[in-house]
Amino acid sequence: MKKKTVLSLARATMALAAIVITVYVVLLAYSTSMVRRARAALAKEGRPLTAEEILPPSVSGGENAAPLYESAFRLLESQSVGDETLLSVLADAAYRILEENMSNHDIARIHDVMERPEVEQAVDLVRRAMERPVCRFSVRWDQGPNALLPHANAMRQMTRILGARSLLNAERGDFDSAWRDAEMALRTAEAMRDEPILISQLVRIAQTRTALEVIRKLAAVAPPNDAVASRLMQLLASLEERRPFARAVDGERLLLGEWSFRLLENDMAGYAQKDVLHSLFGTAGRLIRLKPVRRMDYAIYLNLVRHAASRTERAFHEMPQQDEPDIPRLARLTRLIVPAFGGYRRSVEEHIALTRVARTGLALIRHRAIHGSYPDTLESLAPTLLGAPAEDPFTGRPLIYRRADDGFVVYSVGPDGKDNGGAPRSRSVGRDVEYDLPWAVGLSAKDRS
Repeated sequence: MKKKTVLSLARATMALAAIVITVYVVLLAYSTSMVRRARAALAKEGRPLTAEEILPPSVSGGENAAPLYESAFRLLESQSVGDETLLSVLADAAYRILEENMSNHDIARIHDVMERPEVEQAVDLVRRAMERPVCRFSVRWDQGPNALLPHANAMRQMTRILGARSLLNAERGDFDSAWRDAEMALRTAEAMRDEPILISQLVRIAQTRTALEVIRKLAAVAPPNDAVASRLMQLLASLEERRPFARAVDGERLLLGEWSFRLLENDMAGYAQKDVLHSLFGTAGRLIRLKPVRRMDYAIYLNLVRHAASRTERAFHEMPQQDEPDIPRLARLTRLIVPAFGGYRRSVEEHIALTRVARTGLALIRHRAIHGSYPDTLESLAPTLLGAPAEDPFTGRPLIYRRADDGFVVYSVGPDGKDNGGAPRSRSVGRDVEYDLPWAVGLSAKDRS
């Protein structure tokens, strides 16, 4: 009797093991198929499949602007103002000037700091850097999330410093120098154009916003001459290009996501032994030890990032914003590493809208300088000043324009797609409030609506 019981248990155990193995094999085959289909979808859409396809090519030293930018940073960091570096003092003061948050005493002090010869030397290095055809900062892209980008914050600080110099020069009546510095501030946003990662593109967006605010303030008191306006219009048109922003989404996948999944796959035994999986993923850490689960996770990640890249390449009105995807709980690594692509796309669309609003605003100001008044419609700017009216990426229709006797407002309706009368977003409220993306000259809030 005992032998029959033992034999029955053995048979049941073998049958259960066979079922488990069969299920595992089926899940492994299915998950492998998921990855294969996800990669085929990437290839079908023309998305890059290797890091080499998105990394910017190396350049010779004489063509690379990065060493000159870095020399400017080092020069400002090597000088002291009290217990702080000259760079940190300039960056802090520039931020407060741009935010209009300085007392007269502070402004007088920053005038003195701006007059230091090291500042002019650093600005001259930046000017020379902008004469070079490409900019490639040295980044160890093979280190994945550990890659360092110290130049990103320094470039943003330089944009603020140049913007503040522009406004200070305008305050003194030196409008030629003011426009030179404003143009340089905008050009700093091109330095990291080819860096295929989200953080670099978000810094570019922030730099552009800072420079455009300076240009708007400066244009209100001293319109640019034709040569400066023409260069600004060309630069703004270049900054609208979507390709760098979509390529950064691909870079997020190839340089960070692939690196993370590869690291997990290659050192699974070590992570399991050190209980790293449990600390990262909680109780689901046990499941992620299973290869089918990891492959499903990987396939979900590939599809999610592919959709994000495709949406970034399309205007908002062509492919409206969706909520952040509900990532399956099983895809633990995807949930851990995937960025907020929805917020990124929103920033990109606002960036493109603001550059188009700025181009239109400059064209309107040039029209007034030539003809003595603002035009009745944006179509009047064609063909010499603007060409066809700029399209609002949020609606697919022309930007909204209203004029008064001595002013105008031109604006994009922004992410909510509603005409809020050209009302700008308040800095004291969150992102979900209703607002537009305007450039207004000489109009009160009442006149805008």
